[in-house]
Amino acid sequence: MALDHHWQRPKEKSNQSKLEKLPEAARKKLLVITTLILMLAIISLWLTALAFSLKSKTAQPTNPANQDWQSIQTDFNNFIEVSQKTFGQMKNQINQLINLTATSSAQSQENQSTATVEIAPDDLEKLKEKLLEKQQE
Repeated sequence: MALDHHWQRPKEKSNQSKLEKLPEAARKKLLVITTLILMLAIISLWLTALAFSLKSKTAQPTNPANQDWQSIQTDFNNFIEVSQKTFGQMKNQINQLINLTATSSAQSQENQSTATVEIAPDDLEKLKEKLLEKQQE
C-alpha cells in the first residue's frame, strides 16, 4: 500500500506585501516618517479647532469668564507669533550654517590645492644633497 504524499512545499515569502519585502531599516524609516506626518496633521487640526473655539468664545457678550477667554486667546496668539518668528530665525541660522560650512569647505579645498611651501635656500641645498646620496646608494 503506497502512501501518496500530496503536500507541497510552502512558497516562501510569496504572500508578503511590498512593505514586508522592504529591508528592516527602510521599514523603520517609513514608520518614523509616517508617524511624524500623522502627528503634524493631528496637531495642526487641533490648533485650528482651538483657534476657532477661542474666536467663538470671544464673540459672546462680555463677562468675567469671557475676559478670561480673551486673555487666553491673546496669550495663545502671542505664543503662535513668537513661535513663528523663532522658527523663522532658526531656519535662517541653519541655512547660514549650511552656507558657511559649504563655503569653508570649498575655501579649504582651494587653499589645499594652491598651498605652497617656502624653503630657505640653505635647507633646499641640504635636501638636494640627501636626495643625491639616496640616489647613489
